[in-house]
Amino acid sequence: MDTGRIWTPWDDRPGLAPRLRAALLLGSDGLMLYLVEHRQDRALVCPVVPLDLHEDITDHLPAPPSVAVPLDPVRAAWRITDRVLPHYTAAVADAREAAAYLAARRAHSPAPLPAPLPSPPARTH
Repeated sequence: MDTGRIWTPWDDRPGLAPRLRAALLLGSDGLMLYLVEHRQDRALVCPVVPLDLHEDITDHLPAPPSVAVPLDPVRAAWRITDRVLPHYTAAVADAREAAAYLAARRAHSPAPLPAPLPSPPARTH
């Protein structure tokens, strides 16, 4: 897992080194959550920038939260469902909309004007 794709505010990418106790949850819609050992009794759940989005888009949008969850699966699932997924899915929808807008704008922008021809040298008599 490329930890540089963890979605955090602006250029504040965490320096999470790959750890032995980590997992990547993949959704059928391209959403990914990175779970990493946080403390003895907790895991950190971090949203990941989907592969179809570039960080240039996501850096300009509010980042979804990363949360610490208990190791109890029921409590962890509730916290992910309640505190991460609503913000994460909304942020991804906003980012995909912004990317589509930029792509459409680029497709419809006029071609750049050609550079002006150089002026002929001035004649001296």
